[in-house]
Amino acid sequence: MTENSLTPPALTIAQRIELAREYHAQGRITQGTWRTQRDGHELVCALAAFGPDINGSEQCPAELMPHWMSALVPAIDDGIAADQVLWFSGALIDRASRWHRLDDAAWECIRTGFLIASIRQALASADQVQPSPKPAYWQQVVDACAGVIAALEEGGDLKKAAKAAYAAAYAAANAAADAAAKAAWKSIAETLFRLIDIEIDQCAVEMADA
Repeated sequence: MTENSLTPPALTIAQRIELAREYHAQGRITQGTWRTQRDGHELVCALAAFGPDINGSEQCPAELMPHWMSALVPAIDDGIAADQVLWFSGALIDRASRWHRLDDAAWECIRTGFLIASIRQALASADQVQPSPKPAYWQQVVDACAGVIAALEEGGDLKKAAKAAYAAAYAAANAAADAAAKAAWKSIAETLFRLIDIEIDQCAVEMADA
């Protein structure tokens, strides 16, 4: 028996989406773990639902979603309230079934818009928990975030800006109490989905006009 015969064929994107739909329909999307067994059933996180070969964000095929998004999905899945997990996975799977026409430019628009929104949300969340009067460092934080937003909007140092914005997204989600943090993660997910929808709709318009 050859080595190749021992390797199962890779799943197609359509098969991955259908598998995720099955996990979702059966209520087997969970938090806090990639895979686990409960009452004789396998439970998986929102990203692992797309294939048995996905046990880390780096193992998610780039053809399914960009790496920056596959790294973000588990964080949102773990961060939102437990009763929102199926909402999140359902919304994710729905868009995964429709975003295959998006090109690199569209995904970059989504990423940039998400990073900018994350910074602004982080500032708004952090501002609410600052003491009064605000510490001396607070204006420095505001100015630094404004610089990152400008870099993103103007195509500046995107690598540095992206790192700062991802840190801001986590800061926004964890700046307040647990309940508020979970609500912040849902807001982050809603922002991401809104930006994806904009690009999917724009792609549909361009295809109709072609």
